[in-house]
Amino acid sequence: MTRTRQISVLAMVAALLAPLAVSAAMTPWRDVLNPGTVTVVLAGVVVAVASTGRRAAAVVAAFSATLWFDYFHTVPFNSFTIHERDEAITAAALLFVGLLAAELQTRSLRRRELVEEGSNEISRIGAVTDLVASGTSVEDLLAIVNIELTDLLLLQQCRFDAGPVDPTSPAIERTGEVSYGSLRWRADKLGLPGDAVDLPIYALGRYGGRFVLTPSPGVPISFDRRIVAVALADQVGAAFAMHLIV
Repeated sequence: MTRTRQISVLAMVAALLAPLAVSAAMTPWRDVLNPGTVTVVLAGVVVAVASTGRRAAAVVAAFSATLWFDYFHTVPFNSFTIHERDEAITAAALLFVGLLAAELQTRSLRRRELVEEGSNEISRIGAVTDLVASGTSVEDLLAIVNIELTDLLLLQQCRFDAGPVDPTSPAIERTGEVSYGSLRWRADKLGLPGDAVDLPIYALGRYGGRFVLTPSPGVPISFDRRIVAVALADQVGAAFAMHLIV
């Protein structure tokens, strides 16, 4: 199980169990705790789950918190019915606040991730450009770009092949689009297709080889990541031109 999958599973478990545990833990003091205090505590639990960035888990936490607030802290206790109008309004408010907090928190985290991702991608291009400018050998540059592409595109494997492009293989075009025969493949939704995807390298307008990418099935690859991959291949093409390989 990947780390991303593990985090998602743990977030969902927390969404289901944390509100139950916190609600149950406050029952000895429900005679002195007013419903407003309980809802604030449970809303904090929802925010904590939302901080994982998993929207589905945050929404489940909001519903779970409302459910267990109803069960443990509204009359009649230990029942999923509510007799008091004020308590029903409080429960509805808890659900609304929980859902709102979940949405705001996950959006905020996603924006932060996009900013960090963009910064990392620019750094990749800058680092490879520096290597080309410093005269790093083509062999070393290829090894480094193989590693960068594997990480950038979440690949199982990446290798350089000096042979011609396989016309039957899917490919990442210079525009960042993924072609698969006559199709335009939605890699941002479906991931890279097939067992191998070509990333051609051009130097001074001439074909100079390709990176053969072994994708992780079903893992979405954003357009921005694909454009950065093309830029990295271009840097290798520049190095080829400088060393008169092509």
